Amino acid sequence: MRTAAQAYHDLIQLDRELVAEGGLREFTRLAWALVETSPQMVWNWHIDVICEHLEAVSRGEIRNLLINVPPGTMKSLLVSTFWPACEWIDNPGSKFLFASYAQDLSEKNAKMHRDIILSQWFHDRWGDLCAITKESTKKVRLFENDRRGFRFTTSTGGQATGRHADYIVGDDLVKAQDAEGRAAIDAEVVCLPTSALGIPHRFVAFLRQENSSVGIDESGPGLNLLHDTLQDARHKHVVVV
Repeated sequence: MRTAAQAYHDLIQLDRELVAEGGLREFTRLAWALVETSPQMVWNWHIDVICEHLEAVSRGEIRNLLINVPPGTMKSLLVSTFWPACEWIDNPGSKFLFASYAQDLSEKNAKMHRDIILSQWFHDRWGDLCAITKESTKKVRLFENDRRGFRFTTSTGGQATGRHADYIVGDDLVKAQDAEGRAAIDAEVVCLPTSALGIPHRFVAFLRQENSSVGIDESGPGLNLLHDTLQDARHKHVVVV
């Protein structure tokens, strides 16, 4: 007769195998309950699309990624919480710089990322690969793991230089109310350290919320994909409307 300990060990092995095979998609499904109180996650094809492109960034196949999606479609959770946590399983030395128009919004996702790594669930499955350092267990703006990976969180116009991140992510760099006109475009372009754009092996993802007056069923079936590939295959633009 199998004991509870043996059953739990089998569950851990199953989860490790699911993530090893299914990547960010499976990690998101499994880690959902750690950051969200809603009992059931409603999956939709656009989540697969975003996960696919983020994994291509991780592999170095995409250098610059711009994602435009309607509000409430898991953009921030996927990009700013689940992706960096999952990335630390295979590449725990990865360094992330995240920015948003408001510091508190940036720190909300940073805290969820940190708490996933600190959780008993993550520790039991991948604690041998990555763990938050003792000094970082209470930190949010800048925390590190034991493999020299880190996450630094800032806001538009805030400090960003000198961090030398592998991934620079802008999540809602401009308020929805301000996202009109040339001034908003200029603000979005210059608020991150543009010197990083020319450095080899530096991956940059710009993500901005797309607001639309068109009626959209945010639960999923009403969404449509407009996927534009730029001249260089390493530069991608994904639009979900």
